[in-house]
This record gives sequence, structure tokens and C-alpha cells, in this order.
Amino acid sequence: MKVKAFTILEMLVNLTIMSIIMGMIYFAYSSFVQQVISYQNSIDEENELNRSYVQLKTDFFNAEKVIKSFKSFKIVSYNGKEVSYKITDKYLVRKQIQMLDTLFIDDVKLSSELNVITKEDLITEIAVKTTLFDEPVEFTITKDYAPNLKLNL
Repeated sequence: MKVKAFTILEMLVNLTIMSIIMGMIYFAYSSFVQQVISYQNSIDEENELNRSYVQLKTDFFNAEKVIKSFKSFKIVSYNGKEVSYKITDKYLVRKQIQMLDTLFIDDVKLSSELNVITKEDLITEIAVKTTLFDEPVEFTITKDYAPNLKLNL
């Protein structure tokens, strides 16, 4: 009487082939996951830069004046609220009340003019150099002041 079954050799060949297929599936899956993580990190980096740019631009737009001091500047809005920015070697740090935001920077250049009445150094332009996707990016924001702040009486 003959029993129909797989031999041990057939089972070993089957296990070897299945192991190879499973290894290929695992490699493809891990490569896909790495690409998704890399893409998400790049999207997060771009969103962070856009958020910081829009926040700085909004602060400048809503400001009555932007006062320059050593390695920092202060934004005074029309309603009296203040936002301070500090420039470090690697970051532009925004502080409003108890909230801190940071932006990684390569360089920041401030252009200003002296108000002869108040003796305040008012920022007219800020140029920020940073990197996005390992490429240099630069954006510039300007501030026009009301005539009463520019009067030379």
C-alpha cells in the first residue's frame, strides 16, 4: 500500500522558495515605509518653513513698529501687544507671551532706519536665509511705516 504524501526534500524546496518570497516582500515593504517616512519628513520641513514665513509676515503686517536691538527685534502691534524675536547662531526664536517658536536659519540680515523723534531703530526689511531640502532658500519681508513715525520734526 502506497501513501501519497510530500517527501522531506519537496517540503525543504517549498520552504526555501517561500522564504525567498517572504524576504522579497519584507524588503519591498520596508523600502516603501522608508519612502513614506522620508516624504512625511520633507512635508513637515516645508510646512514648518511656510508657517514661520507666514507668521513673520503677519507679525510685520500687523505691527505699528518693529524695533531693532542687539541680536533681536521687538514687534509692537497697534493694540499694544508685543512679540519678540531673538537671533541666535542657528535659530530665529519667536516669543509671544509664553509660547516659543523656532526656525532654523543660516543667516538673518536686518535693514533699519533711525527715528529721530523716538530714537528707535526701526526695521524696514528682514532677509532670512535658511535651507529646505538641503537647498538654500531666502525670503525677504519689508515694513512700511505710517507717516507719523517717519516725520523728522
